[in-house]
Amino acid sequence: MSRQNEEIWQDLRVNGHYVCSIYASTDYEWADAGNTAILHLYNGDNLRVVGHEGLENHLYGTSDQIFTTFFWCSDNKWL
Repeated sequence: MSRQNEEIWQDLRVNGHYVCSIYASTDYEWADAGNTAILHLYNGDNLRVVGHEGLENHLYGTSDQIFTTFFWCSDNKWL
């Protein structure tokens, strides 16, 4: 979620390769964004959510508030 009068643009990367992005901007209290990616990951893969290059991200909330959720499956068992 972006802060008031600010924007966020974040990228999902696997092993340094771009997968997808989210973008949000608002003139009001906050704006949210969402996306979905189904990935086949292997032991040792590096999965990262990073701020889009060249843009200062303004995330809503404090350091103890979490607004990102991940679900993953290993050997057909949800973790």
